[in-house]
Formats: sequence, C-alpha cells, structure tokens
Amino acid sequence: MRGALCLTALGLLGAVVLAAGAAALGDDDEGKSYFYRVTETDATVSIKEMNRADASDLSKELEDKYGEEMKKLGKEREAWCKLAGHKKYPVPQPKRPEVRCQGSVPSNPDRAQGKREALQQKLEVWKVCFIKDLHGEPFAHALRDDQIFAMRTALRKDYAEAVMAVLRARAEGGEAEADEAMPVVPVLMVKQTKNSMITAERSAARYAEKFGWRRPAKYNPANRRIDFENVNYTLLDAQIFFETNRERVLHKKGSLRDSRALHRAAAGHCRDMIAGDFFSHENPHDASKRTARDRIRRAGAGSGRYSENLAVAAPGEQVTYLSLAKDVVAGWMKSPGHRANLLDDQSHSVGCAARAYVSNAEDVKKRGAKNRYCVKVCQNFSLGGR
Repeated sequence: MRGALCLTALGLLGAVVLAAGAAALGDDDEGKSYFYRVTETDATVSIKEMNRADASDLSKELEDKYGEEMKKLGKEREAWCKLAGHKKYPVPQPKRPEVRCQGSVPSNPDRAQGKREALQQKLEVWKVCFIKDLHGEPFAHALRDDQIFAMRTALRKDYAEAVMAVLRARAEGGEAEADEAMPVVPVLMVKQTKNSMITAERSAARYAEKFGWRRPAKYNPANRRIDFENVNYTLLDAQIFFETNRERVLHKKGSLRDSRALHRAAAGHCRDMIAGDFFSHENPHDASKRTARDRIRRAGAGSGRYSENLAVAAPGEQVTYLSLAKDVVAGWMKSPGHRANLLDDQSHSVGCAARAYVSNAEDVKKRGAKNRYCVKVCQNFSLGGR
C-alpha cells in the first residue's frame, strides 16, 4: 500500500465494525483566515482558506500564469497559421482567473467545517457527457460543471497537435499517409445534469453500457493527486463508495445505495474524532452521539440495524483520490470483521466519509506517517428491511 492504514473492529447489533483516529486541521496562524473561491485559467474552481496577504499573492500569481498562457497561445496560433493557413486555431484562450472572498473562517471548528462543506457543495453540479476524441472513439464520462471547459480545451489541444503533425508530414511529402492520418474534430456534448457525482457516474455508466461507449481512466478526476490543503471531500467520499460497491459486485453481492443520512453520520463522526482528538467507535465528549446507532439516528436514518467501519490512513504525498480509496477498502477486505460488514447480505445502504487532519506524534510513531496529513475514514451501513 502507498501508506499506513490503522483498523480496529467492533460489534454492533450482531454486525462487526472497524475504526481509527486522529487530530485536526488548524486555521492560519499568521492572521485571520478567510474562505476564497479560486477560479483557475482552465475555469476549474476550488475553495481555499488563507489570509488576505496570501490571497493577494495568489491573485498575482494567477494573473502572471494567465499572461504566460496567453503568450504561449499566441505562439501556438502563429505556428498553426503558418501550417493551416486561414483555418481558425481550435484551442480556446484561457479564462481570466479570479480570487473571490467568501467570508471569514469561523473560530469554532464545527462551524468552520460546516461552512467549508457548504461552499464546496455549491460546486457540486455534475454533467453527464458524451465525448468523441480525435480518433473518433466515443466515451461516456461524468464531469463537474467547472471541468467542462478544461476538458474541451484538452481535447482541442490534442486535436491541434495531431493536425499540425499531419500537416508537417504532408509538407515533407507524406501525401496519402498524411491524408489518412487526419484526425477527427473532437466533440463534447452534455447529455444530463445531476446534483451529485455518484448519480452522474451512474448515468454515464448506463450510457456506456447501452451504446458501447468507453469509460476512460485518462479523464477520471479521481486520478488526480490529493492536495491535502484543499481536499475535494465529495470526490474522495464518492471513490470510497464506488470501491465498496466494486468489491461487493466482485464477490457477487448486491450493490448498495448511497444514503445521505448515513453519510452525514459518517462525516460527523470523522469531524468529532478529529476535533476531540480521540479514536473510538464511542464519542466520549457528547452523550447524544456516543454510539454509532445514536449518530445514525440523529442524522435522520430512523430506526433499524446498523454497522460501522472506520480506519485511519497515513498516505504518501503522491496519493490520488482513487488510490487512497482503493487502499482503505483493500485494508478493510483483509480484516475478517470489516470484510463481514462490507459484504453483509443484509446491507442495503451505505454512507462513506473521509476527513484529513494534521499528523501528530502518535501518527508518526504508530502509523509511520511521513506525509504532513493523515486521513480518518468512516463507513456506516444500514441492514435489514429496505
């Protein structure tokens, strides 16, 4: 595995469970921290926390990057015109970046996390897309709304480079071979809009199965390296959900539904263990959330039988959203108790959550943490009648 993973087991209403624990992300020590909505030159958006001085520096850095990309685009257009003549250069110009303040970071950790997740949730508009690349290969893929421009730009750059290679070959006497190698103009069409990555991925999978389209790992945002100072928790939680169902399907078990109530309970317990600096299935600081059943019912799941898996991971610095999810689920599958929970025939719904925190001395000693951050993971299952 790419890092250390710590697991424990616990019984809950006849089911078996896992756990792990840690410490918390802190605010900026050098001045008051604010939330900022940062729009990059490729139109992708992220939520960052920083003080005003850092925000000003980032704004200048992005403006410099924008200027450099515009100069580079000008050179690419010039080279294109020399080879393609009057044809318009197909690559769009970069978007002007923006760093916009979204308010101060609350001093209370729970309120700060709540505001952080609310801002992140506003970005979670997903598109189910049909993509045809320069080779004419059709793909079905789910993209967040702010990723559409970046994907179109990437497709057009690939196309422009391929066309210029053909034109150079033709200029050098390639003739028939060059004509046959002329690429297809890429296409990106939005087929549906969804309010979560999970539902968008499911729709993309259905399109792929129905029409024989491919699902390229090349375009999967989960293959991005995790920036632990700006984690996309929606993406990370979704990957753990997908990996859980992947294991169930491989073992001929029914796939689980994603439950918002179970997810709220899982995310809340991750935050509580980080804020309270404890590692347990029982919350020692809040009697109303002491047991997994208390937390799940409090989150709105109602009565029923539940089980819970938890873990702490100490990933390496180059870990991706997908590789971290795979490592966590693989660790659960190697433990009899966690595996029994994950593959339980009685389970019908699940909520998965993971939250990062700054590594402490215990993490370094027990888990061999080499990265500055560790990750706490929680998974809640609903069993019995649907």
